[in-house]
Amino acid sequence: ASVLSQGRQPIWRAAPAGLPNDALFDLVLGNPGLDLARLWLGEASGSAGDAVQTLLARRHALSAASFVAAATSAGQALSGPDGPRVALLQLDGIDTHVAQGERLSATLGTLARGVVAFSEAAAAIWRQTVVLGITEFGRSAHFNDQGGTDHGSASVAFLMGGAIAGGRIAGRWPGLAPDQLHEGTDLAVTTDARSIVNAVLKDHLGLSSQAMAMVAPNASGLQAIKGLFLV
Repeated sequence: ASVLSQGRQPIWRAAPAGLPNDALFDLVLGNPGLDLARLWLGEASGSAGDAVQTLLARRHALSAASFVAAATSAGQALSGPDGPRVALLQLDGIDTHVAQGERLSATLGTLARGVVAFSEAAAAIWRQTVVLGITEFGRSAHFNDQGGTDHGSASVAFLMGGAIAGGRIAGRWPGLAPDQLHEGTDLAVTTDARSIVNAVLKDHLGLSSQAMAMVAPNASGLQAIKGLFLV
């Protein structure tokens, strides 16, 4: 953090508080007869299926409101003359082993609204801003029996912001044909995510090799991807 500070608070962090984790939602959705759903909502009547739907609706509403509020606060903090240089936000709802379609759609909608809210709050510095959206795991390319996808190999990262040379897919798309999938189930990995992080650290934030070795020692030897930012 000290290499980013320049005499300021270096990093602003936020993670929506009090939200259930994804594993618990998988448990409830995969077992709709569980009393867990009713007990969690404090409901003395109604079917478990109704409780699950209410639980999901409340979770989506809380997640959206919390994340958009956090994104707005982050944009405001970064825009301040003495504010931080980096903001970290966490959004749950990506790890979908069960009923992925509706759940992931809602989560990605929340992500989109959060990015819009952040861009509006950070309008004054948007031309110098990079937003990196990244997950820590991949998903399989095929649905399982419960309409979800299990842990796979590759995923996708998003780079957004006024400083991005965007409007395109960067890197090599490996394809979804059966003979192009890793072990017949997963999107093949073509880019090390750490090389994207390195590009942000080196080419956008301007960190030296010595500073990068302190910030990300496990990735400091990787080549940063070129051409991601406007000159």
